[in-house]
Amino acid sequence: MRLAAILLAAGRSQRFGTEDKLLATYKGRPLVSHAADAIRALRPTSMIAVLSSEAVATLLPDFQRSCPKPGLPQSASLIAGVKAALSARADKALIVLGDMPNVTPALLKELVKRADDDHATAATDGQTSQPPVCFPRGMLGKLLDSSGDQGARELITMLPTSQLVHTSVQELKDVDEQIDLT
Repeated sequence: MRLAAILLAAGRSQRFGTEDKLLATYKGRPLVSHAADAIRALRPTSMIAVLSSEAVATLLPDFQRSCPKPGLPQSASLIAGVKAALSARADKALIVLGDMPNVTPALLKELVKRADDDHATAATDGQTSQPPVCFPRGMLGKLLDSSGDQGARELITMLPTSQLVHTSVQELKDVDEQIDLT
């Protein structure tokens, strides 16, 4: 099985302030390095970083780069990552957000394991379905139709409970504002 892991790290971070949040220190290291390390631990066939910052890119030298044009909606990042996964002939694409520092390799592994040819998998805290998410190759075309700032949200929210991997709120924490770094 060919697994492409896509790290989405091209957001504008408008709520965070002027600093690039992916470079902000979280538990002694740059924020983006935590999600990247969880991906590395899986040893996927290909690792793709969708990014907009050269400074972030320097932290991810082992990732293939995909750089959408600046100022486009979030869906442009998702589409760029999916196109790279399709080019890599991936059977599955695991999508991880660069601002989710507490995701574990165990969670990512379970998402990949439970995604099958017909069904994606997503994480849940019991309240909402959300990234990280794993899509089989047959569903990647639907992601290319994403638009605006919703990305794959519609597909994720339609998943049956059997395709949701339960984990803690803490593991699914994402950093939007400076206070979230604590």
